[in-house]
Amino acid sequence: MKLLNRIIFCLCVLLMLDSCDKDDKNEEKTLAKRTVLIYMCAENNLDTSGFFNGNIRDIKTGSQSLPDNVNLIVFVDRNSKTEKPYIARCSKEGLTKVKEFSEDFYSVDMERMKEVMSWVAHNYPAESYGLSLWGHANGWMQASDRYVVATAGAKVSYRAYGADSGADNTGGSEGYKYINIPELNEAIYSSFPRLDFIFFDCCQAMCAELAYELRNSARYIIGSPAEIPGRGAPYVYVVPDFFLEKEEVGPAIVNHYVEKWRTDTDNTSSLGLPLAVVDEDRMGDFAQATAQALGTFMDDCRYPDQLDLKGAIYYGKTKYSANCPCFYDVNDIMQRNLSEEDYKAWHEVMMQTIIYSTYPGDEMQQGLSNWMTSEGISFSSFNVNDATYGGLSIFIPQTSYQFVSAGYLNPNVSIFSMKWTDIVDWSKWGWAR
Repeated sequence: MKLLNRIIFCLCVLLMLDSCDKDDKNEEKTLAKRTVLIYMCAENNLDTSGFFNGNIRDIKTGSQSLPDNVNLIVFVDRNSKTEKPYIARCSKEGLTKVKEFSEDFYSVDMERMKEVMSWVAHNYPAESYGLSLWGHANGWMQASDRYVVATAGAKVSYRAYGADSGADNTGGSEGYKYINIPELNEAIYSSFPRLDFIFFDCCQAMCAELAYELRNSARYIIGSPAEIPGRGAPYVYVVPDFFLEKEEVGPAIVNHYVEKWRTDTDNTSSLGLPLAVVDEDRMGDFAQATAQALGTFMDDCRYPDQLDLKGAIYYGKTKYSANCPCFYDVNDIMQRNLSEEDYKAWHEVMMQTIIYSTYPGDEMQQGLSNWMTSEGISFSSFNVNDATYGGLSIFIPQTSYQFVSAGYLNPNVSIFSMKWTDIVDWSKWGWAR
């Protein structure tokens, strides 16, 4: 009898194991094709100005056409005393909150970003992943710590990615916080498998230093080297783009961005927008080629001398340093300073790295040539054409950057916190680490 019971028990165990094995296989088959997280850092003036409401409405509309085998997830931290940060899934059924936090927090705190991103990756497993970063940004620019706390008078001086008041106080008296690019990269890299793409729906993200830092975290990055309009991307069209084949995502987003901009009846000033897509697999070669190219002319302008940047295309200003221009177009810098032979060799690498781009006034944006920023930078003041425009910015040290306001960092020094300078080492030309 005991033998019979043991035989029956063993048969039951085998049946259970077989059932579990089938369940595991079924679970693998039901992995989503792709999970995309839109990280909405909205506890700032983008909420109070109404841009958040417009974008979340368009995200819901864009989700109506999504297939069932994908996940569009949004993390939202907005300026609300009653609505705490939450995670939601957007689908044909609308926006459904799947996790609500019990307290407000700084959504640009590295550990909280890890918490959110890891939760999404764990709860919505997929064959591939994408990320859209929604908010304010200022390229690679560094703060004195992981964040910068801006006073009411300086709160528009954005750094890297943010900004979050942490206490729903957009007046700025409690300060805003931002995350620097190395910490942002750590949050992404430790939370997701390598992403298919990162779309920066924020200003001045397309800079060589940022792209190099994120090269192991994503295959493609998409965005603008310049200030973007406050309303951001046209999510009705961009949301479906998130789920195309990974090599198609970037060009599709750029095309829809420009198409919407061209047909927008509110765009009465005919503003255009520089946009680009970078293949991160090529950033190592691009950094090496750029370092080699700089070496051919930087020896002649070592510190305290400096490179002549008069007339060069730039995309921003350093608000903490007498509004000096910064974020110079890397292609314009190279074609101005390299020999024809050296430029041709470097440009070939650039074209393999910046795989898709457009600028106001080119064939795609005909009639949209009056790009203007809140800082008063207009494309009409530059000689912008197919020969000069690249779509990716680069930092060039200047003596004027050294005279910075108290509480801010000298970018000639803080640039060395970026891994880019392991290859493009400005100290070779006298700029001290």
